[in-house]
Amino acid sequence: MSLPQLVISNPPHGAVDTRRAAPVLNLLPVEMGLKAGYGIPEIWLALPDASAPASELAAAGCNVAIVAAEEFRDLPAQQPLDGFAFEGTKLVVEQDGGESTITPDLPVVAVACTPTGESSGGCAFVDVYVHLDGALRRYGVVQGVTDFSGLAGVAMLSATARLAKFVADCEARLTRAVVDRRLLHLQLRRRVAAPRPGVGPQRKGFSFASPGFDELMTQLAPAFADLSQPEVCSRLVYLTRRDEGA
Repeated sequence: MSLPQLVISNPPHGAVDTRRAAPVLNLLPVEMGLKAGYGIPEIWLALPDASAPASELAAAGCNVAIVAAEEFRDLPAQQPLDGFAFEGTKLVVEQDGGESTITPDLPVVAVACTPTGESSGGCAFVDVYVHLDGALRRYGVVQGVTDFSGLAGVAMLSATARLAKFVADCEARLTRAVVDRRLLHLQLRRRVAAPRPGVGPQRKGFSFASPGFDELMTQLAPAFADLSQPEVCSRLVYLTRRDEGA
């Protein structure tokens, strides 16, 4: 079975004509206004051919991207790093006893994420997406997992400040790096079972943990039914920024 095309929100948006955009997403104008104000990429539509509705959303002032669902599905899982070090303008990453070097001429997308909320349970991280040796790599600098001792001047810094310094150093040294901070202070949504009929409204569309989102993830791959919100958001952010440094 062929997979759909995804229309991904890529905020911030322009001055959105909510009356024009709302019918495309089967929303009321007031609901469209709230959706357009959400500052984090999410899936808005999943259709066999999403070009016409995406064009209508763009004409209404929305910033969106069309991506084949296979591209979302086939992105690599995060590979947590053991450690790293900056050597001049190069970033050397350490994993499983080996090293790889990211030079400043390489396009990089760095996605910083600091989950918050009572259901967070996850670690803050920076995903570094880069093509090396003919393949897309996704190196994770993860709080509590990655050794930050290779980062100069961090001995007295908090864990959050260390992560922020790593992001700043990537921006300063890797000249083709695109750094995305939209997932800082990401307020996680609860995963809830679908409510019984008559109990209350369900989340519409494909927002995280909505019935539509869960069905779409299961369609992509059985294992995707359990993807965490930071995992989903990191993939969506990368897909909206990957062409900027190319």
